[in-house]
Amino acid sequence: MWTAAEAYGFSPGFLAFFRDGTPDAYLNAIVGFVHRFYDAEKLLAWLDGLHDSVFSDTLTDVAWLGIETAVLPRAQEVAPALGEMQRVHARQFLLELKDVDISMQERMVSASVAHTMKAARCREVLGESTGLRNPWDRGLYEALKLPPLATTDALTAALDDVLHRYFRVRMLMGSRRAWHIALPEAMLAVLRRVLPVHLVQDDAPTRQGGRGTDEGVMGASGTEAFLGRRRAEDWRRDLALFGVPFFSEARRMEIEADVCVGSHAGAHVFFARAEGAGNEINRAWAAEHAVVLRQAQHTLAARLKNVVDVTRQPLAVAAKHGRLAASRAWRAAALHDARVFASVEEEPFPSFDVTLLLDASASRESQQARIAAEARLVTASLMAAAVPVQVWSFASVRGVTVLTSLKSFDENNTSRIANYVARGWNRDGLALKALPYVLGRGGRARAAAGERHAVLMLTDAHPGDDLGLAHADGLWERSYMGRAAVGDAAASARALRNAGVQLVGLVESVFPGEETDGAAQQIFGTHFVRVRAVEELAKKAGAVLECELAQR
Repeated sequence: MWTAAEAYGFSPGFLAFFRDGTPDAYLNAIVGFVHRFYDAEKLLAWLDGLHDSVFSDTLTDVAWLGIETAVLPRAQEVAPALGEMQRVHARQFLLELKDVDISMQERMVSASVAHTMKAARCREVLGESTGLRNPWDRGLYEALKLPPLATTDALTAALDDVLHRYFRVRMLMGSRRAWHIALPEAMLAVLRRVLPVHLVQDDAPTRQGGRGTDEGVMGASGTEAFLGRRRAEDWRRDLALFGVPFFSEARRMEIEADVCVGSHAGAHVFFARAEGAGNEINRAWAAEHAVVLRQAQHTLAARLKNVVDVTRQPLAVAAKHGRLAASRAWRAAALHDARVFASVEEEPFPSFDVTLLLDASASRESQQARIAAEARLVTASLMAAAVPVQVWSFASVRGVTVLTSLKSFDENNTSRIANYVARGWNRDGLALKALPYVLGRGGRARAAAGERHAVLMLTDAHPGDDLGLAHADGLWERSYMGRAAVGDAAASARALRNAGVQLVGLVESVFPGEETDGAAQQIFGTHFVRVRAVEELAKKAGAVLECELAQR
């Protein structure tokens, strides 16, 4: 980038990386050439003006596609190798599109306008068809082929014209409302045959869960009432994939009656305990990265242990044996008190514990093994520091929010965390509402008053469920997506904080930064940190835990 710019002292406003974290040499060179041939400050000021739009990220990405075509001919005159660099970039970009290990969020991002334009350009660079069929897409694609403009003003004027022609109407329209209509299965089957359908997520559980059996998941009585839309044996089989029941059926029904009300009327809640040796994919990934994980665990454990040692100040307790306390010697003769010695004890944290709450929806699928490994790393580090810790995951399938125990407070190992599997949806509001029932220790079913709990929630801050959000009158439903879902999750988070639970969000998402930050701030307030890559989880969690422990 600096070579292309012929300036080694400037700080670029944009940097490009591939999905695996490696720098994109071609796009970074383009940024450098833009700095060389145009007024960088004026261009960045123009790009900053796009942030006032509700589609700021899309418009910025589209604008850079136009900037690339404008600067490329001039850049190739001084850097002939840029053509081959562009082909390497195009092959890598399209290769990532074919990656089968891709989350639902990444599928949604890949359907965006800017991503569509980028994929079409990469195909054309490699001599293939652009693959564009929509007339609007084809028109925008051709409009973005800007000529080599000589001045910054000419460039921004050309970009203004493109954005005005192709995005002005969409910007004025705002977001469109969507109807959420529940139809019988027979009618859905007919509509799927006559209407174009693109499946972006399947909420059916996978076969990679715990080793629960079909028997004993739910009692005979109450099973039909649990979810009348499906046959009882279907739900026994589905929920068995998450593990064995954590609570008795009678207790589960009591909890459901308490939490599945209001906006969650019509939803259901289930608690499972994952069993078995763990998911094969998770175990293989952990084995492959064992050295790195072990080193990270040692580092994090040492940091937490240091905070605990500093925080737990020794207490001098009067005793009948130990080291003689000169200041108490007079008590032996004057008061016949034999406790003239001092015994040193460490101040424990009997009322402080940590709960890791992992979003286990399908959007985590491509990062499943890493999340499981990082969760084990953080948990083992807390255990080494003698801090009580438990791990739960949550996902929603066919209207049932399932909270799965992956490690309890009294377990001395982290092996069950390897059972973490990403599937279904994430109804964050209901999961947080049901969480207090599993915060208690010592076999209690609900957290006791006076106990202090820290909950670290790994999430993308974008809750979504196929079951709608019930209105107060119970007659209509809104889609459990977007602002409505975020607002519901925020209400449950406030209730937890009001109950004395310290809830901290570890937010990692492929959605645009300002959109994710806005949702995270609404849910967690100021108590969240962005995790740009899942590999940062241990580091960010360690910083949060250090802060929490230091305050105790």
